[in-house]
Amino acid sequence: MGDIIVDTYHYEASNLPLEAFGVLFQFFREQKLCDVVIQAGERKLKCHRVVLSSCSPYFRGMFTNEMMECTQDTVVIQGLSEDAVIQLINFIYTRKITINIDNIEALLTAAAVFQLDSVVHACCEFMKRHLHPSNCLEMRAYAELHGCLDFIEAADTYARGCFLTLVNTEALLKTSFKHFRSIISGDDLFVKREEQVFEALMAWVRYDLKTREKNLGELFSHVRLPLIGVENLIQRVEQDATVRANLTCRDLIDEAKNMMLCPSLMKVNIRTQPRKSASGTLFSIGGRGKSGNPLQSIECYDWFRNCWFRGADVSTPRRHVAVASVAGKVYAVGGHDGSYHLNSVECFDPEINQWNTVSPMDISRRGMSAGVLEGQIYVAGGLDEMTCFDTVERYDPESDVWNTVAPMQLPRGGVGVAGLGGYLYAVGGNDGRASLQSVERYNPHTDKWIEVASMNRKRAGVGVAVAGEYLFAIGGFDDSSPLDSVERYDPRTNEWTYVANMTTCRGGVGTGAMGGHLWAVGGHNGEQYLNSAELYNPLTDTWKEVSHMREFRAGCGVVGSPSEVEDLRNAFSDQSTQSIKEEI
Repeated sequence: MGDIIVDTYHYEASNLPLEAFGVLFQFFREQKLCDVVIQAGERKLKCHRVVLSSCSPYFRGMFTNEMMECTQDTVVIQGLSEDAVIQLINFIYTRKITINIDNIEALLTAAAVFQLDSVVHACCEFMKRHLHPSNCLEMRAYAELHGCLDFIEAADTYARGCFLTLVNTEALLKTSFKHFRSIISGDDLFVKREEQVFEALMAWVRYDLKTREKNLGELFSHVRLPLIGVENLIQRVEQDATVRANLTCRDLIDEAKNMMLCPSLMKVNIRTQPRKSASGTLFSIGGRGKSGNPLQSIECYDWFRNCWFRGADVSTPRRHVAVASVAGKVYAVGGHDGSYHLNSVECFDPEINQWNTVSPMDISRRGMSAGVLEGQIYVAGGLDEMTCFDTVERYDPESDVWNTVAPMQLPRGGVGVAGLGGYLYAVGGNDGRASLQSVERYNPHTDKWIEVASMNRKRAGVGVAVAGEYLFAIGGFDDSSPLDSVERYDPRTNEWTYVANMTTCRGGVGTGAMGGHLWAVGGHNGEQYLNSAELYNPLTDTWKEVSHMREFRAGCGVVGSPSEVEDLRNAFSDQSTQSIKEEI
């Protein structure tokens, strides 16, 4: 006889639970095998204890813990809407429920009591879709009663976004201390000036001064006083009688005044960082596109909404362009247009949403970098087909005149430049033979360059930007590959130290500073051009990826500008609409 084959077959009926619940629902409709009556008001439903218990911890506790309801034929549900109770029992049998503006409050209350978390979540999602300035604070308070943490966070975010609409409304003035504090403390509070936070705070306190005066000091610490203009701080904030009577407030005002009088005392902390909406706009200008072509397009970053939008194009395509922002205007300097090296310069005026040509540099070049000292733009280094330059030119926006100043000690193409503490720093680059890790510092009063501490790595195509009291060297290429490492220079100790790495390697990266944070935009990771961007928070030493640009860009010019995002968005939208009309 042959070998006996022992064979097994494992079978799982995955649809059985659904089929079983379908039968139970049929029993429910036909009132078969029911063992309990649920009564809400005058309405009664015959149900199955096991079905209710399997779906609701509320009923499970009622029917399995020897409570008196275990033996009752009829269980009366009190304090809840009749319709809501009926709907939820039907939901238990069918898994379906209809939520609308008329039943949302009753359903949420009953679902929270029955501990039907899926329905509570569905109610919160419905409320999120119907948030409005007229209801967001009331809906948030209602959700707080039922512990809907996810919705509370969404409602607070929404309230911060429409804060200027809510200011001085009865709903905001009636909010609790904890709720008001959670609203005004966030970076995503939408204000145009920090004075608006102070004014809203004082209105809230005065609404019930006797009760709320004790909260003033704690709330006042969430107003970013160093960002309020010195005139407003002294004439309005400090002169307020309620503020003057509070010791904590007086101490915070003194701290802010000291920072204004002596900027070196301004430490990087939450009170010295602008809110997202009041930080200005980050420009990403030109660069080399995905196919290697120089770009003419501009993208602007809206930090509050975490999105990029189109800005007015420069008149000439520019890759490896230098950029700077002075007195609210943005300058695009030099670069390469795909055929020639450029010495031309364009200036963007946000008042008219337009680029205009200003005086050109003396030398046509790409891969140089720009920094600002005392309202003057310094452009250092760069290269053309034949030469890496040590040349430095200075531009005066007031007179529209360029002058040559002392050259650097080394030629530097792909250099990073920034101004810090009254000095200009030239960081890394390539001297025509190899990438550099050396750094030079320029004193505009002596017109001389001196060497300072070298970086830990060679970096060409490096991004350089300033946050607080430090200079940062971001990414770039060493002699073989793009880098994700970042170094920070402390001019007081003349030392470079590593900080957190970026999320990806970026050579030819565009970098800019805005709102106390740093941005790394585009570049090349060794395999492809990038359209990704990330921001660095110096308080937490962390990088976080933000939304991607529409275009892939390496060698783009990135700079933060005080221009208001809303004005730029509206101006470009109007301009685009006008262009469409003209084409028609």
